Amino acid sequence: MTKSHRHPAPWLALLSMATVIAVPATAQDLTHGTWTGTLELQGGAEISVEFVVAPVGGAYEITMNAVNGVPSPVTDVEIDGRKISFGWAGFSCSLQERNNQYSGDCEAADGSSSKLTLAVPSAIETDASKLTTEDLMRTRAPTVFEAVQQLRQRWLRDRAAVKVNVYVDREFMGGIEYLRTLEPIYVDEIRFYGPEDADRLFGGENPGGAIGIIRRVR
Repeated sequence: MTKSHRHPAPWLALLSMATVIAVPATAQDLTHGTWTGTLELQGGAEISVEFVVAPVGGAYEITMNAVNGVPSPVTDVEIDGRKISFGWAGFSCSLQERNNQYSGDCEAADGSSSKLTLAVPSAIETDASKLTTEDLMRTRAPTVFEAVQQLRQRWLRDRAAVKVNVYVDREFMGGIEYLRTLEPIYVDEIRFYGPEDADRLFGGENPGGAIGIIRRVR
C-alpha cells in the first residue's frame, strides 16, 4: 500500500517543469509506453511514479512524473546492457533490469538516496491508445474505471483544467466518472483520443480529449 506524506521533499517542486527532450538513439533499446513504479524516499515514504518513453522521429522523448504531477524531463540517459542511468528532478538514478523490472538507487545532490523501482510495460500496452475486453477483464477490476486506472492511468487525468469526455458508440455520456458505472464485460474496445481527433470523430468540443467506447454485443 502506498504510504502518504504531506511534505515529501523539496525536489517535487521541479515537477512544475513541462519541457520534454529528445534522448539519443540508444534509448531506442527501451520499451516504449508508460512504465509504472514507486520511488521510496528516506524515511519510508513511497511515491507512485510514471516513466514515459515516447517515439519522436528518429529519437525518443522520456519524461517521468509523480502520479498526478506534471511530467519532468529525464536527462543524460545511458544504456549499458541491462543497466540504465539517467537524471531526473535533481536525482541521479542507476537501475538494473531483472524480469522486466528495473530497480536501483537515485541519489540527490545532498547525498541522500532513494530507491526507484519501475515495471516495463507488458505486451498489451504496445498500442497505448487502445484496450480490449480481454485487457480489461485481465485486471479483474469490477468497473471500467478501475481497470483503466490500472492499465492507462493517464487517460483519467483532466488536462489543462478541462474535462475528459466519455462517449459510448459515439453518444456523449459525460465525464470519466461514467466509467464507474460500466462493467468491463460490456466493453468491446476502449480508446483514448486527443482533442483534435476527438472533435473530428465525435463533434463538439473536447479540449481535454475523449475516451471512446464500443459496446460489446453479447
